[in-house]
Amino acid sequence: MNQCKECDKETKNKFFCCKTCASISHGREKSSILRKEVKCCKCRKLFTVKPSKIKDKNYCSNKCYWSAEKACKKERIIKMCATCNKNFETIINSPQIYCSYECTRLIRECKHCKKTFTTNRHGGNQDFCNEVCHSEYKRIELNKHCLNCGKLLYRRRNYCSKECMGNGYAKTMKGNINPNFGNGEKVKQHWKDGKYDKVMTCQKHSYAKGGYYGEQWMRSSWELKYAEYLDKKGIKWEYETKWFIFKNGLRYLPDFYLPELNEWHEVKGWMDEKSKTKIALFISEFPNEKLVIIDKEVWKNE
Repeated sequence: MNQCKECDKETKNKFFCCKTCASISHGREKSSILRKEVKCCKCRKLFTVKPSKIKDKNYCSNKCYWSAEKACKKERIIKMCATCNKNFETIINSPQIYCSYECTRLIRECKHCKKTFTTNRHGGNQDFCNEVCHSEYKRIELNKHCLNCGKLLYRRRNYCSKECMGNGYAKTMKGNINPNFGNGEKVKQHWKDGKYDKVMTCQKHSYAKGGYYGEQWMRSSWELKYAEYLDKKGIKWEYETKWFIFKNGLRYLPDFYLPELNEWHEVKGWMDEKSKTKIALFISEFPNEKLVIIDKEVWKNE
């Protein structure tokens, strides 16, 4: 049987009877190795500190520290307050120039509400008692009104809100005032003559490119190719002729109607979730109407 190095109990183990005794012994050894003894500058007692704190730790307690600080600062001088001209006592190297907190404050008058308020003497040129007075004063000084509702504005803008901006644009760009008024036929003629580019971004999808096929504007290049394909086959077609309204309020406009076959053809290069739901609703709510989807697989077979 062996004897525990920590509690002196008999144990079958080599050094310690349990884990707690082992951890206590190892912790004491580790702390004695890491910490070093230093003499207090005030009471001259020895105390232990970490090696990294030897330069900073010169006192054993806060009591010794403050007593040493007071002893170092016994020499004091008398100064005159910059506000009330009263004498007060302070340390030699102190930057203090006021005798109290009240002397550091300055009484001023607000430019907007004319109320008196206190501010720091060295806190800058504060002319307003709060942010509300500052913003109201700037708004009156700016003297700029909304072009739609006539309210005073806080910033250098023409309108106070998006609604006023929309209403203002509607008034200023209405009728003969609009620079494009009465030029609809001229724009269409320019498209037919080729003075504008034949490719224009579609309103529904930013990736779809449309153009004119004869006198008919089509929304995508796939629809232009399909119209050309039907003409080559000699099949009559009509483009976007009828709206189908579903029970939930959604609307659906098929691309082509073939009167000879009595079929609706939908040209889809890419099928999104919205298109899938509309096609499913069309098949379920209008079973008498025949819908043919023209996608990549159909184009490959053709």
